[in-house]
Amino acid sequence: MNQGGDNGFSVNSEKFSWKAVKIKQKSSIGEVLRSCQRAFLFNINSNVKSISIKKADDIIFIRAFFYITPSKDDCEMITNAGGEVYGDFDDMKDWVVECFPSSDFDDHLDNLIYARAD
Repeated sequence: MNQGGDNGFSVNSEKFSWKAVKIKQKSSIGEVLRSCQRAFLFNINSNVKSISIKKADDIIFIRAFFYITPSKDDCEMITNAGGEVYGDFDDMKDWVVECFPSSDFDDHLDNLIYARAD
């Protein structure tokens, strides 16, 4: 699947692929970010080292590097929300988090997390 000409990104020489789903046209980038903030219980402005947002047609891609290493409780919250977390909890520096809304974005704000780290 070609996603805006970018086939993925690297962290510490490891390749990661973008994950995405289609969203309703009325969902704005701001709505997605607010939902990510609510779902992660993070303050987006202070805890994100960098964030990259792409929009192609009705698909939004969000990639974020967080300053904070999520706790085991945070990781459990991510998996409970339908996401996945990969990595060694005792040896995390940068966490790469890919967030995207579900196809029923407006009805399932907590079901929008896909996270993995290296």
